[in-house]
Formats: sequence, C-alpha cells, structure tokens
Amino acid sequence: MKISHLIFKAFCLTICLLAASYLNGQSAQLNNNKQISYLNTFINDYSFDPLNTTADDAQFLKLNLKSQEPEKLYLHNWLVTEIFDNAELGAYTLYKDSELSKAMSKDELLKKIIRRDTIITFDIDTYEEKLSIVDIRLNPNRLVGLKCKQVLYFNEKDKQFYTQLLAIAPLCKEVEGDKVEALFWIKMDGSTPSKMSVDSKTVSWAILTSGVHADVPDLLQENEDSKGNQEVFKERFYEQIKRTDAKLEEGYYGSEDFLKSEDPMLVIDTLVTYDPNTYEQTLKPIANRIEPDYFNLVQEWYYDAKSKQLYSRLKAIAPVKVINDEKGKFLYRDRLFYFHANN
Repeated sequence: MKISHLIFKAFCLTICLLAASYLNGQSAQLNNNKQISYLNTFINDYSFDPLNTTADDAQFLKLNLKSQEPEKLYLHNWLVTEIFDNAELGAYTLYKDSELSKAMSKDELLKKIIRRDTIITFDIDTYEEKLSIVDIRLNPNRLVGLKCKQVLYFNEKDKQFYTQLLAIAPLCKEVEGDKVEALFWIKMDGSTPSKMSVDSKTVSWAILTSGVHADVPDLLQENEDSKGNQEVFKERFYEQIKRTDAKLEEGYYGSEDFLKSEDPMLVIDTLVTYDPNTYEQTLKPIANRIEPDYFNLVQEWYYDAKSKQLYSRLKAIAPVKVINDEKGKFLYRDRLFYFHANN
C-alpha cells in the first residue's frame, strides 16, 4: 500500500510539473518571441450565460446538443455543466491553482462536489423518527460560470492583437449567500486553431462575449507576466486604429455602423473667448485626446466536443470611458468604438 501510494504521489507530481512547465513554456515562448512587443496575462470571470444580461453580454452563436442529453437543453449554463461533468468523469487532470502546480486528487474533488447532510424520515407503521446521513451531489444550478486565465499579446509581424486561453476553473456559488469559488483548474490547449469557427463540425457550442457590464481586466495594468508596459499597449492600439484599413465600428458590436476618422481618440471642442475692449466673441477649436478608463475585449468562444477543449478568439477591442455626473457619481460606461481584430 505504501509503495502504491508513493507511486501515485510521484505520478501526480510529474503531471503538475508538466502542466506548470506547459504554462511557463507558453509564456516563455511568447516572451522570447522578438515579434511580440506586448504581452499581458490576466484572469477574469465569465458567466457564458446569454440570459444573464448583467454579466458579460453573451450571445449564443451555436448550441448543438446530442439527442441523448435532452435534460441539458434548457440549461443556460450548459458549457459549465458540460465541463464539470467531464471533469467528474476523469476527462481532465485537475489542479488546485491557476499555475497548475498542485494536482487535485479524486478524494479532494469529491469533498468539493459532495456534501453530507442529515435527513429525517418517519416509519409509517411505528411513527418513529429516524435520522439518516446522505451524500448530496453539487446542484448544477450552483455553477455560475468559468474563471478564465488568458494572455493578450501584440504581434509586430502581422500587426495584430491576439488572445490565448491557458486555463479555466468552474465557478460555484455557495449554498447560502453570494460567495463564489473556483472548484478546480483545468489546462487548455492555448492557441486557437486557425480554421476553427462556429461552422466547424466538432464545435458543439459557441458564444460571443463583449463584456458590457463585466468586471473586465484593466489591460493597462502591468503584472509579473507582462512584456512591455501600458504605454506600449496604448501606442500599439493607437497606431492600429489610425491605419487606413482599420475597421472601426460605433454602437453595438455587429451593427456595421463604421466610424470614419483620422484619429477617433481626438475630440474637437470649441473655446469661446471675449475681447474686453471690443466685446467681440472669438471661437477657437481645441483638440482633446480621450483617455479611456479601460478596454473591453470582444471574443468568440468555441467548445470542441471531440477534444473537450474550450478556445477563444479575439474579435474586437473597445476603449471604455466611465461617465460620472458633476458630483462624481457614476452614471454609465461609454464604449467609444470597436476596433476589429482581423484574426
């Protein structure tokens, strides 16, 4: 028993080291690539729920379910439930942390998804009360989304921004209260295959998120995984939106209301002055640059039923300005425009 236990621990350690080296390898590969001038790793929560309009503004693109699983047809959190079920069946190696450095055992998983409770039953003949201890599996309705670890980078070779999905974690809401926790982490393949799309035969689920109300990552914040800095990001973004072939869109994403401007980040205001001697009024145009508070990422997400992997593809970036009233009280968020990524 001791030998088999040691072998199991050694196996888990090996898996953890391989997974951690995989993530580090991906980051190192991008960091060492001289064509990558900006790179930022971030973690964000997504509901992937088109019925939850206060979350990430998700829109279904495809939902192709098997005939033998009609019970999932009406689940608004289909993706999270699917990944959770696959994880419980052993389709993935599970980890305790986003760095994929600590493997999660089967027993540790069961402690998270099964809780013991006491129920009271009555004997209809003797009317005696009986206490029974039962195991209750986690209710799928408590699964509220995925925590996603991604990397955003800019490639100087083709002058494009890209995202890669590195790892995901199902989010579970506690039985009582609003606290949400990540149950476990799963390694993803990272780079999205170039030919993968909504129409791919193996893609059973696809969705688009534009992060209208989401707590989106501040893409101007540096972290230990960053390459370049916030100034590099802004420089590359401003360079791209000024290109003659740049596709800029106003309004809601997909409205095809295209913006035509040499510099969409500039706003022309009018300064009015008066001559105290002649009382003549003079109008003078002044150009002011808009400084966005953060950026929204518009992404398409694909679930490949064959590989049981989730992929993301960056579709657009939207600079967002927070609008407050004269007293500084929040009013709304204004997405200035969408810059389309051609990937």
